[in-house]
Amino acid sequence: MKKYLALLLAALMVLAVFAGCQGGGQTAGNEAAEDDGEEKVLRLLYDVENTTMNYLSSGKVLEHYVACNFVDGLVEFDNHSNIIPGMAESWESSEDGLTWTFKIREGQYWYNAAGEQVAEVTAEDWVSALKLVCTPLNDSGTYDQVKIIKGAEDYFNGLVEKTNPDFADVGVKAIDKYTLQYTLNRPTPYFLQGLAYVCWLPAYGPMIEENMSEDAVGFATSIDKLLSCGAYILTEWEPQVKQTLVKNENNWDADRVYIDRIEKTYNAEAATLAPTMVLRGEIDSCDISNDILDDWKTNHLDVLSKTRQDAMWHYFYSFDFKPAYPDEYKPEDWMRATLNSNFRHSIMSAFDREFIILSAVDQESGLSLLQTSITPAGTCFTPDGVDFADLPQFDGVEENLYNEEKALDYKAKAIEELTAKGVTFPIQVVLSYQSGDKNMENECIIVKQQLEKVLGTDYIECVLWAGPSENFLSETRSAGKYSFMRTNWGADYIDPQTWTDPFSGGVDPDTGLKVGNTYNRWDIILDDEAFKAALAGITDNTIAQYTDEFMADPDFAEVRGILEQYYALVQEGIAEGIDIQKRFEKFAEAEALLINNAMLVPFYCRAAKYQATKLNIFEGPYAACGYSVGMYKGIHLQDDYVSMEQFNENMKKWENGEI
Repeated sequence: MKKYLALLLAALMVLAVFAGCQGGGQTAGNEAAEDDGEEKVLRLLYDVENTTMNYLSSGKVLEHYVACNFVDGLVEFDNHSNIIPGMAESWESSEDGLTWTFKIREGQYWYNAAGEQVAEVTAEDWVSALKLVCTPLNDSGTYDQVKIIKGAEDYFNGLVEKTNPDFADVGVKAIDKYTLQYTLNRPTPYFLQGLAYVCWLPAYGPMIEENMSEDAVGFATSIDKLLSCGAYILTEWEPQVKQTLVKNENNWDADRVYIDRIEKTYNAEAATLAPTMVLRGEIDSCDISNDILDDWKTNHLDVLSKTRQDAMWHYFYSFDFKPAYPDEYKPEDWMRATLNSNFRHSIMSAFDREFIILSAVDQESGLSLLQTSITPAGTCFTPDGVDFADLPQFDGVEENLYNEEKALDYKAKAIEELTAKGVTFPIQVVLSYQSGDKNMENECIIVKQQLEKVLGTDYIECVLWAGPSENFLSETRSAGKYSFMRTNWGADYIDPQTWTDPFSGGVDPDTGLKVGNTYNRWDIILDDEAFKAALAGITDNTIAQYTDEFMADPDFAEVRGILEQYYALVQEGIAEGIDIQKRFEKFAEAEALLINNAMLVPFYCRAAKYQATKLNIFEGPYAACGYSVGMYKGIHLQDDYVSMEQFNENMKKWENGEI
């Protein structure tokens, strides 16, 4: 299957580079079953609420997976990772790859929550949407993706600098009511398949304008401030109560929408309650966590199946360069330590990836999920078919990984160097996890035990930090409430460039200073004023008093040099839009630089999780990027839960192209 998926992805990248005018077609094997006349209702339980439905602002996958069902984009993926027409019935690109023109389907409409027709979908809706993404006040989590559009970054920066920029200078135009045109800064190999992502979705301009003030964007912050034009209409959204999606009978692709209604009910204890509700037949799908898996394999195998193995997600461990947790955990010592190369290497070399993944993640296929690059193996390929992860730039990176002897050698050197700087041992290592996520909590417990066993509690003391169940990313990772943490990134498009995105930071619209990426804050280290401002802005500890000390440390200069080289290589890769081999080599060199300097620890791709479901997941849109796997279009709701035997049969049919 890996080889099959690899070939699909390789073909997809070629398609993205050379695609011209495209036509439509139905996905093989997705013919509708005979209609029995009964309404098909999918019942789900969820425990993490959307903070917004503003898909042009949100950077959260949870929110993307709702939006992609009630708003249709220009293109989409079928269930074999092929790009097919969406709201654009056809398209063409200029010979130089800079201009892309899309023909929008006629007769498609925006609907309010009551299902009332509001306005026709036109090319202008994509212009309005891009303008909002490029508005700093909108604080878009996906803005970086649209900087490939000519003038988009200049417009954004002009608003930050208050120079009154004109959006007419941005490379997006409604040529006529049904013709949309984008102009790019440079040839971009992934542009076409990258359009199947939230920042490229349309939005009704008058709705945006009606819900925007000088200091706030109100668009899609409540059910009465958004419209639907997708396979479904979002008819109800009561935060921490329910979400309801109803089939849009007038959608251009309504014949391939087999579920009539999706009812999602909120319950803070969903992770615990959902499996029991499945057994009572009260809901139609749920995840089965590792702590109850053995019982389900023994007693409920007839309703147990799996999700797909998901190569779009890479889970890696990050070192925090802006610790914002309380003084009791000595964040100043952590900062001194994480700037030190020998300390970072001691953690990386003590981190037994094989033991941890088999103990906490996947006992069956865990070793096959391990990664030695940031871009996951099997997702990106050179024109000659070479896996990006196998490029020669990665030769020798495995020498940085688990090795107890090396870990202890690094430990000895780190103790000598850090003691001279006033560090007191053991160093507190805050391991954060999301409350309610039993798998993540268990993984943190095992990481604590394993690191302390190798390095000793005279050197480090791992502290388990239970972050909130709601808004975990914003209140924990983004807030710097960790030292060493499992973080993850999902591909927005199929190209190594997407794996640089989590490390590109934003700019404060008021000060113009870098605020640092929300993963590890590397980029603030590149700028003295940004670094000072970032530490001064921390309110939960007094680390700011050590700012001058940190900046005077030779370790700080060393880390800055590594990062300057990394970001320069990234820019060289981005600039190379024609020679794919050269482009990939630059990105590979950038990734290897990070790993060889222990700036992060690559770990694993998302494992196929166990679940109980009435959905044949192989029927739905699929790609190793974007929001496709969150779409319900094309999927039938069965009367019975899928068994493991049926799952394997369905997967085999999918591999053979029968589904």
